[in-house]
Amino acid sequence: MYFVPDAAPLEDKAICELVNRGLDPGLLFKAAYTFYKARLEEIIRQGQDLEVGSGLFKGMRLSPDVLASALLPKALGTYEKEVQDYIEHCAISCQKFIDIGCAEGFYVAGLARWRGIPCLGIDINPKSESAVRYAAEANQVSSLVAFSTDISKVKDFLVDSVFCLVDVDGSELEVLQSFNQFCDSASSLASVRLLVESDSGKTGVQNIPEIVSFLSSAGWRVESILRQDSRNRFVGSFSEYSFLEQVVRGAEGRPGGQSWIAAVKTFR
Repeated sequence: MYFVPDAAPLEDKAICELVNRGLDPGLLFKAAYTFYKARLEEIIRQGQDLEVGSGLFKGMRLSPDVLASALLPKALGTYEKEVQDYIEHCAISCQKFIDIGCAEGFYVAGLARWRGIPCLGIDINPKSESAVRYAAEANQVSSLVAFSTDISKVKDFLVDSVFCLVDVDGSELEVLQSFNQFCDSASSLASVRLLVESDSGKTGVQNIPEIVSFLSSAGWRVESILRQDSRNRFVGSFSEYSFLEQVVRGAEGRPGGQSWIAAVKTFR
């Protein structure tokens, strides 16, 4: 049995009672974390806009009404820091940017704002369109941002050097097959740098080998696999937050094995 002092907060007493009833402390912690995270998101959503606090897209404005589970790390600026770092290093010379599975347009608006290049967001969720439009307008890059629910629209952007991000939650191989066909038939394409987020689907096992195998067979050169680094969830400029507070704000809720496969293909 566990005990807490009579003067302990009500929350401590409630948790102690639940643990003594046999509930798992780890699962109770996850539940408390989930509710606390939701409360922080509610506070952020009370504002008109969200301003990214650090990282490659620091200062970028997004609507808090259209963001989902990734709201807090995007506000912090640590969201997919591995991807941000790769983009900063490898997308500096690209002339077009495509995001397949763009959601609310974090990368579409971000690249347009950072590089000043034409950017295309593709997403099957029609609600994404208004979110992308909002992000483009809020950051004054509407003239550079396009959106479609139809993946075939990427054909209009396959010119010169292109950077493409793919995040499609289990449909990676299907999307890559279509995208590869579009690339092979493009007449003015010089090269494509590709970054694909892996997924476990219903199997619980990340599909990294399948993605790598397809890309290799289709003539892509797989350069690296970006693994998650938990140190990237913390930002020194937000040191006023406690360690636990930064954990809550920086956690992205993704499986530990999820990674990003980086590949490149040249066409002339």
